[in-house]
Amino acid sequence: MRRIQFFSTQDFASGHHLKELENRFAEMGGKENLEINDQLELYNAKLYLDHEMYLNTWDEKKIKELKDKTEIYWKNIKKAFLTIVNSESLFNLFDQLDFHYRNHFWEIIDQLKVYKAISNDALLKVLESKPKEIKNILKQPRIVTAFSTTIRDFLLTHPDCAELLLETEQSEDKKQKLNFPKSLTNGDKEKIICDYLDLEKPNLNFVSLIEFAKDSPELKLSDKTRLKAKRKHKKLSEIFFNSNLVTTQVYGIDISTVEEQEKEVVYRYEDNILQVSYNYSLLKSLLDAEDLSMLFHDLFHFTDEQGLITLISKKSESSTLESIFMRSQNEYHINMAFRRKDMLSLYQLFLLQTLLEKEHRSFSKLIDKHLSKISNADDELKKLHFDLPSEKIKDEEKIRIIAPSLESLLNQYQLFINDDEIDFELLSMSSKPISFSGLKSNVQSKYIYPNLETEIGDLFYLFFSDQSMLHYIKPYEDEYDNFYLLLANEDNIPFENFEDYMKPQINKLIEEGHLYIDDQNFLKIKNEIKLFVFYKLHENGVISYWHFPPQFRKELDNLINDEWCYPASTLFTKSEVTYLNYYLNKKEFTNGPDLRNKYLHGANIPNDESSNMDYLTYLRIVILCLLKIEDDLILAEEAKQ
Repeated sequence: MRRIQFFSTQDFASGHHLKELENRFAEMGGKENLEINDQLELYNAKLYLDHEMYLNTWDEKKIKELKDKTEIYWKNIKKAFLTIVNSESLFNLFDQLDFHYRNHFWEIIDQLKVYKAISNDALLKVLESKPKEIKNILKQPRIVTAFSTTIRDFLLTHPDCAELLLETEQSEDKKQKLNFPKSLTNGDKEKIICDYLDLEKPNLNFVSLIEFAKDSPELKLSDKTRLKAKRKHKKLSEIFFNSNLVTTQVYGIDISTVEEQEKEVVYRYEDNILQVSYNYSLLKSLLDAEDLSMLFHDLFHFTDEQGLITLISKKSESSTLESIFMRSQNEYHINMAFRRKDMLSLYQLFLLQTLLEKEHRSFSKLIDKHLSKISNADDELKKLHFDLPSEKIKDEEKIRIIAPSLESLLNQYQLFINDDEIDFELLSMSSKPISFSGLKSNVQSKYIYPNLETEIGDLFYLFFSDQSMLHYIKPYEDEYDNFYLLLANEDNIPFENFEDYMKPQINKLIEEGHLYIDDQNFLKIKNEIKLFVFYKLHENGVISYWHFPPQFRKELDNLINDEWCYPASTLFTKSEVTYLNYYLNKKEFTNGPDLRNKYLHGANIPNDESSNMDYLTYLRIVILCLLKIEDDLILAEEAKQ
């Protein structure tokens, strides 16, 4: 299709369409009685100019000339729509449309209120002929309101209705919200979804959305419907993976200790199995020293050099295939990288548990020793109390002791931060479940977040996205994942190596002071510290301010003053909060284990193996919280200096 199309302000094809715009204006400018697709093409051209998207070769005079022409065309388009669109001609007119312009057709009808001249029968005729057109119609709120009953009756029999409902209400990909008539009740919606689950082969992606659906004012599903979706999902998955349509890969973790191994730890992959072996003597010495930090921060890397939890799910760690899967907006992102980290950390705990049991020891002393270490920061912290279960009781009973003890410990630390005192009587006055996002830090401006609504969002895309394509130049086409890594690792890249279409963006980065061209015409980073700060902000979505040296903090201060970044003083980062909520409750996500409620409310299904994994998962969270508290106290001392 050669015609002009407007997709979005971020579309890469905009340059091509803008070049075509001048030609099409010249071709159609003097014509009268343009056919419907010509009118819609001019409307698309208008959208480019309305969004102030211009070619670099256009000067102000040219832009004004094009805008003036657009206004004339728009008047003619309005006149044409107001006269030719009526109940009798709607179907014939619609039948002439290029497929790509159907959405804009309904957009103009909605915008100009032409729907007032259309009968219910005329709209129904279009829908019966092109049932999938309902999606474009649902994007227009006034049309939906005007034809509420007709659209409701159509949706009740439309086979794609369940997918449309789920796409707009549950999917995280919301390019344009669909509007459903108010006459379509929640009972109607649940029946539509149940009928969809009764199909022999519903789309597995949408069945998953139903399983993990979270109630909203627009869509509420019963537990029975969710259970139906869960069973359907299991059945379809078994059929899929047992068929010849898919090749499955086995992956896993093999963890061990080796007496004669020289290195602390050795990682290797074999047949998609991550094999991890630890130096036995080292591991034994760390256990004997009862040093929680050296075990879980230094050796197992539960937290990184900034004190950030490494086990969280990161979108940047998703493969291309994983990123295209449909997910519910209420699902925690689980990719292969997250599963590997999750499995490895649990097996690390299982390994320690096995070694401790052989010596008739437990995790209790490790945690007690760490609390004693923490208490050195302040005499008041010597009051910190954490109840640990006996190793003789069942794992599910251990969880019922650990769960409230963890919340109590975090609340004790909050009292210390707020009042410089741990008052257990005051602590007993509240029985509210803990809110991880509300937990404060002992440090001012502990975390720095990027404000992606500012220019920093565009810079992140240009420097760090593999989609920006600025890194894709000869001879490094497949060597680097983004523009920043290319510049940071290659010293002498001639500016001429970049394609012409890349140079306007690079010139803008030079004008803004991020890059420069040296005497030999090589492209260089101007402020390496600043770009590295950007890199770390993009990598984790946050920076722990006091973990960086003064010259880096100075750059962060400048970014805060420019409102490109903003500080927060919390114990956990935003992504760490979502990680904890995923495991412990249903506050944010519907696909998590919900361990806190599962055991405290007795909703667990008795199973020794699963109970042990749940216990180790809870123990892992306890350890992470202890590491975060220790890091918080260390940073508080750093901030005083």
